Amino acid sequence: MPFPSLSTILLGAGARSTLGSAAACAAAWKARLDVVWIEPLRIEADIVVPGYGGAMPVLGASFSAASEREVELALDHAQAVVQDMLEDADFGWSFQGLSGELLPTMRAAVRSALYADLLVIELGGTARPEAATLAEAALFGARVPVLALPALPEPRFGRIVIAWDGSAQSLAAVRAALPLLKAAADVRLVQVDAAAGSDGAPPSAGVVRMLSAHGVAASVFERRSQGRSIAVTLADYVGDSAADLLVMGAYGHSRLREQILGGVTRDMLRQTGVSLFLAR
Repeated sequence: MPFPSLSTILLGAGARSTLGSAAACAAAWKARLDVVWIEPLRIEADIVVPGYGGAMPVLGASFSAASEREVELALDHAQAVVQDMLEDADFGWSFQGLSGELLPTMRAAVRSALYADLLVIELGGTARPEAATLAEAALFGARVPVLALPALPEPRFGRIVIAWDGSAQSLAAVRAALPLLKAAADVRLVQVDAAAGSDGAPPSAGVVRMLSAHGVAASVFERRSQGRSIAVTLADYVGDSAADLLVMGAYGHSRLREQILGGVTRDMLRQTGVSLFLAR
């Protein structure tokens, strides 16, 4: 049982697909699944300014009675959808519906996942940047590992790539992903623009020994970015190797720096469409 306790947070258009993926994981791992469905309230504002994760109303904001009633009906429908999809499940599950302003409601949903072993969410890509905002809230707020998946018929984890840069975040991700790595048929560790350590040893030597002690035989590969971003280089390698999942450390820089300058985690979540296992 790799992860006995799973949580999933559902939001918008990708809810059914994400729930299907989370349910498939729960069934395969005989895990409990706690489902949180977010329905944001419609906000009417006189002045709106852009903010990280979407526009933020700042003046004259109010909730209309109609929007509250619409959300209540939407949550009733959401519960019916979850009931329909999980009624024959052979694992335990629960449902919680939350509504309110999007970002505070995301934070409340993340708190509900605080004690889960793994949080399964949608990989929204460029069309749904709020999915990346949710992943960030989980990684910083609950410190729970995140499995971010695109729409898939069924998630697979037979071939896994580890993005290794020697950081504490990379090591945390490898440790958190050990149950998946031990079960995988093929594990590859890729380093982008890697340099040898001060002792001349490859930067991956220590983590390869650690994986070997857990029965994981990881092949090591090096790639040069050659003018591409790190995210694009990693995504290209995942595609070329036909990998099912990329394991990587998340947000090695502060949230503020990632917001202003961008970063590998943010780019992977928003731009590449690669299935991700993230931890920090």
